[in-house]
Amino acid sequence: MNLKRVAGTAVLAMIALPALAETQACSEQELDMAAAFLKENGKRKASEDDQGAIATACKPWPGKEPYTIGVFVYEGGTPDGKRLLVALFDRAQAKVIASNWTVAEEDAIMRYVDGIRIDTARYQLQPGLRAFGVDINTYSPRYAEGGYGPMRTLYVREGAAIRPVLSDMPVSRWSYLGEMQWETGNDQEPAPEPEIERFDYTISIAATRTKGFADLLVMRNSNQKDAKPTTQLLRYDGKQYPLPQE
Repeated sequence: MNLKRVAGTAVLAMIALPALAETQACSEQELDMAAAFLKENGKRKASEDDQGAIATACKPWPGKEPYTIGVFVYEGGTPDGKRLLVALFDRAQAKVIASNWTVAEEDAIMRYVDGIRIDTARYQLQPGLRAFGVDINTYSPRYAEGGYGPMRTLYVREGAAIRPVLSDMPVSRWSYLGEMQWETGNDQEPAPEPEIERFDYTISIAATRTKGFADLLVMRNSNQKDAKPTTQLLRYDGKQYPLPQE
């Protein structure tokens, strides 16, 4: 944990959480295909046609098909509004073959423009049905007593639609242990560095099924030596998986 102390206060400078640093740049062709798809389907107003995406990520589909997953964030017409396109491109046909278009408010922690990452781990939910993840960065307000790393949503393709089956699950979270000392102290008695507990979450596929979908195993690991890993089983309810309990 690194803190910068400025003007008698401690300013949170960095939390050691996973960064969305992997480069997943979209090509000009993919950007053009996304824009053309939205225009053709009336998803964006004419006044928005000259505005490009403010954040993007693209990654090849892990299967044998010539597909690419693309995520595109556009301004939503309000200061806090964002519009999110999750698309599956067929490179051979040079077009979008499946999509999910949502309008979401950017709340106190969600930061769509600060980082997007596509996760193509082997989430095999059914034979022939593989999910993929989209991680959205979060923000910890100044003087926060805790916060989250990226939030992950798992999607599946159903024909021409892409549907979320697990929404906004934290990939990691952190909190201070004990009371945080914001005063800087002095040269003789500097303020103590805070101790932070960090949890990391991983998703794996269980051998059991519920309502036709594989159950998910979510393991939580702490950076504290005396803390044991915990595992929760998430069962599909016919529409979505529940979020793991804290």
